[in-house]
Amino acid sequence: ASRSGAPRPPVPGVGAAHEADLRLRDFDRAPAFLAGGVISLRWVTLLEELTTYKGLEALTFAPIARIVNTWRLVARTRRWCPECMSEAMAAGVPYAQLLWHVACVSACPIHQVALEQSCRCGGSPSRLRAAITPGHCPRCGAALADTLRRRKATSQEVQIARIVADLLSEPRWDQGGWCPSDNHTTTFLRAAVDSHFGGKWTRLAKALGVAKSSLHVWMNGHSKPSLPWLVDLARHFECSVVSIVGGCHPTSRSAEGTRVHKRHRRRPKVSAKDRALIAEQLVKILASDTAEPLKKVAHRLDVDPKYLRENFPAEAALIVRRYYDQREAEKHDKRQQWLITVRKRAEELADARVLPTSRRVLGDDTPPASYRKMRAEINQILAEARR
Repeated sequence: ASRSGAPRPPVPGVGAAHEADLRLRDFDRAPAFLAGGVISLRWVTLLEELTTYKGLEALTFAPIARIVNTWRLVARTRRWCPECMSEAMAAGVPYAQLLWHVACVSACPIHQVALEQSCRCGGSPSRLRAAITPGHCPRCGAALADTLRRRKATSQEVQIARIVADLLSEPRWDQGGWCPSDNHTTTFLRAAVDSHFGGKWTRLAKALGVAKSSLHVWMNGHSKPSLPWLVDLARHFECSVVSIVGGCHPTSRSAEGTRVHKRHRRRPKVSAKDRALIAEQLVKILASDTAEPLKKVAHRLDVDPKYLRENFPAEAALIVRRYYDQREAEKHDKRQQWLITVRKRAEELADARVLPTSRRVLGDDTPPASYRKMRAEINQILAEARR
């Protein structure tokens, strides 16, 4: 049974024998695993049954999933606070925090440092994986507390992190969260427009950096605002997200008149000395046997890909070409290996005096490319096996 006592609904179109496999495969879908949707609730139910612990919904975003839009709520990559990891490693509990998985949070509200998503070696998983040892780099295996960079966060990033941290620390978060009937954001918006914008919805939309139609959609209940927009409201009116959801009357307003939410951090300016170091690093990268995408190279050098294209056009073009050639070579090798397997199956069927057809040879095996692209080669193999 779930937290509310209702039985877990069956998976539509899937038999009971394959339901467990389906739920296990869902673990690789990290955003869906934490976002508080159907997959998240099924995992919570399964873990509660296996561990006998209750209230595991509070470890996901299920408490707010019914009042906010969970699209892109969870960050696509793992991130850590280097100072928190050092303290956690010293205490023997090197585990991540739910705050670090919020996409709009990019700093630690306690230590006021930026969250890091990669080790110095460049290892950074694109999704959550169960095989990763907590507190260690997925590539080199080193302790993250020793390899993560320390960068001071901006005051804006710290403020956003504190607003979200206050939301996660609410007692109601551990008591089942908020229901749609508890969402009084409409009352807050109406009071804000009447008190601070002279009843003009256009002025509020301009201050928040959203379209007026978006505000009307939220007001009519046709869609739910995302957590970053609620954080923007909280910053603009100097209140908490809980006050907005609760419909409290806004008493103050920030002096900033434009949208205050920052989605991406700006790269620092590159000095002449750093430019020379980047040139040396590019030479070493091009001399190595492993080809990497331009975005990953730029992340390792702590610059934007656009900077490399503008200041090192020849090197950037060569990096892109090497990575493209390597990908094409890997695809070709995989394709050839698959064709060898198909040929072997066709010859075995022919030796057994069974007509080798594409259905019998392929079975449930999926080609590495579309069947239409490989149809000519498959037909040639079948024709040779039938002779």
